Amino acid sequence: MKMNNISWLTIGILAAAAVPNAQSRIQVYDGFSATYPIGMSLNGKTGGTGFSGPWVIDTSDNTDNTQRFLAQSYSPAYTDAKNRVLKTEDGSLGLRAIGSGNTTLNREFENELTGTFWISFLTQMDKQVGYGWDIMFLDAAGEMQFKFMNGRAEQNRWRIQSMKTGNGLPRDGLFKSKPGSTPTDLTLVILKVVNAGSGEADGKILAYLNPTDLRDAEIAVQASLKISGLQLNPVRKFSFKKNTIATGCFDELRMGTDLEDVLPQR
Repeated sequence: MKMNNISWLTIGILAAAAVPNAQSRIQVYDGFSATYPIGMSLNGKTGGTGFSGPWVIDTSDNTDNTQRFLAQSYSPAYTDAKNRVLKTEDGSLGLRAIGSGNTTLNREFENELTGTFWISFLTQMDKQVGYGWDIMFLDAAGEMQFKFMNGRAEQNRWRIQSMKTGNGLPRDGLFKSKPGSTPTDLTLVILKVVNAGSGEADGKILAYLNPTDLRDAEIAVQASLKISGLQLNPVRKFSFKKNTIATGCFDELRMGTDLEDVLPQR
């Protein structure tokens, strides 16, 4: 039986609807949206997807530090040079100066991330302070595998650092200080993790800042670097450690199988 054009069109629409969205491969996501009460600490709160429990704030340093990580209405936005806009939810994580000592915000993932995967997030410091901003990814035992951090105050640079390697020292990567890609600029960070959990020293972290084209973020970026020769364990936890005076925002944490999973566009 011959099918008319309308029938073929109907089948095409249904087939297209059956194709999963690229974001279905997101393994971890939190947009710090209205799920969290504005102005309230994230301690004990749940939101996002891909986590096994709530946010937990380490209060071992002092009793005031649960107020350092608050839900806020401010929603940072990122637009590339081609006017493509990163998809975001309203709200973000606000980081405040209160109490003394260091404070850590922690959350465990529902599943370990192994092999090759991608991470993206938005972050910005209100002002540069020396080594006060550690965005860390840990294994199941709580050992840091790699982190994205700020450098010394006079450097005004972002950097990445791995866990200790065979010689007992970490591997470091230091971005050049460029206008638009410093800790006091809103920065879209993209990390490609390679060979996590392989049991060999073949792991790599490739880092990209502020893609000028969200569809080509491995090439069209403001800055990039790589550290290699790492024996990375599977990643199971997220941890954000900040010192007393470091303030700013963090938003749109995504972890996924492919680059397009962590860079959805409106």
